[in-house]
Amino acid sequence: RPQGETRGRPPGADGAVLGVLVSAVRFRHGDADALLLCMNDISPSKRLEETLRRASIRAEAALEAGRRTMREQRNFLSMISHEFRMPLAIIKGAAEVVGLYLGRHPEAEEELAKIGRAVRRMSDLIDVCLADDRLNSGDLTLKAEVVDLGRLTHDLCAETQAFAGPRRIVVEAAGPVTVMGDPGLLRVALSNLVDNALKFSPPDGPVTVRLDRDSDLATWRVVDQGPGVATEDQPRIFEKFFRSTRADRVRGDGLGLFIVRRIAELHHGGVAIDSPPGAGATVSFWLPLRRGGE
Repeated sequence: RPQGETRGRPPGADGAVLGVLVSAVRFRHGDADALLLCMNDISPSKRLEETLRRASIRAEAALEAGRRTMREQRNFLSMISHEFRMPLAIIKGAAEVVGLYLGRHPEAEEELAKIGRAVRRMSDLIDVCLADDRLNSGDLTLKAEVVDLGRLTHDLCAETQAFAGPRRIVVEAAGPVTVMGDPGLLRVALSNLVDNALKFSPPDGPVTVRLDRDSDLATWRVVDQGPGVATEDQPRIFEKFFRSTRADRVRGDGLGLFIVRRIAELHHGGVAIDSPPGAGATVSFWLPLRRGGE
């Protein structure tokens, strides 16, 4: 028996299909034509190729299922947000009407203010969830238009002040300061920064919102008088779901500053925090000025 030969059933005797690569080379051997035939068993590589093909089909099916789930989730979230906004608007309107009938009644005014703050909190939560869903969608495109950040700053801070209780919001924004951006997302970014500052400020500590024009950048600086952010937490403060050790007793979902960072990046800008020990915190948000604009 030749060396290397094995006894037993020949390959393919069990009905399996074998893959064989046959090659032939014609050459002269002495005065005669000769033909060299080579046969290689490529069954393992064929089986591997088939395994990879089936895995690719399964992966594509799973990917499509994931896309379908994301579409259904976005549709559901959009429907829920619409269903929530309507009763919230009714509650807000009814509270305002009740306030008109009651007139100057301190106790009633405080209760109506609580209703207003709760309604705004729910509305802001809806905006944050929609912004997070939109930012995480693969087909996100900015709805860019000319935005006057000065006007946006004054309008949003005036609206927020109505629900800020005793805390004051000081606005230092000389306008106009115009950028090309998505007004909805920019409004969410500033709203998150102001709300975050209000949450950590003492009742007698004002929150200052500055809008500056630095060379070719527009910069929001939101300053609070709170306890600040621990030095070890500052590198992670813009991560998704991260909450500082000093925020345990303050309501929050860990999405606000993450969304602010994503919005800044989408506008080719950035965000940073400066918080010396015990001296509050300043969050800066910057983006390019509109070319040819103020």
